[in-house]
Amino acid sequence: MEKQDTPTPENPEKRTTSKLRIYLLPIALVAIALATAFNSYAIFAVTSGVSQFPGASLFSIAAQYQYGAVPNGAIILPGDNVNFTLTVTNNAQHVTNLAIFFNATDPNDWNVAFDQTCTLIKGTLTMALDGTTILLPINNSGPTICGGLSIPTQVVLPMSHGTNKILGNIAVSPGASIGLSFTIQWFGQPA
Repeated sequence: MEKQDTPTPENPEKRTTSKLRIYLLPIALVAIALATAFNSYAIFAVTSGVSQFPGASLFSIAAQYQYGAVPNGAIILPGDNVNFTLTVTNNAQHVTNLAIFFNATDPNDWNVAFDQTCTLIKGTLTMALDGTTILLPINNSGPTICGGLSIPTQVVLPMSHGTNKILGNIAVSPGASIGLSFTIQWFGQPA
């Protein structure tokens, strides 16, 4: 007796399914392996390394009669301050720590000096983020350590599941030059 799906001289158009089945299994296994690799990359790539907040914010120090704030920025008067909010969505089902830091186009305006007694002397611009009084940009070249005191360039905050709002403030010294403008880029890294 011959196999049911084997062509015979009497019926040469009988289909064979055994060859087709041989090729389907490796193709299905390769597809599953690719999907698993992509999923693993998507999960682990998000949780490791530095990632940047989208966009940048332009801030300008100007006289009171200046008009036309750039979107996502602000016009700030000398001696004034501006509040802002960073939003971070945590998709993890538990609390995770996130280090947040920034880069500024004018890093030397954020310098904070120390006097002989290691007392902080604020620069032209001062950043406060979620209660951290002084936070320097990561590209700042000024002194950040005096004695046992140090000025942080990042703040580590717990991020709960869902949307987290981080409040910040930029203070401008009364002696700031009119016409000074700067752009800030924010970054986050799992800590």
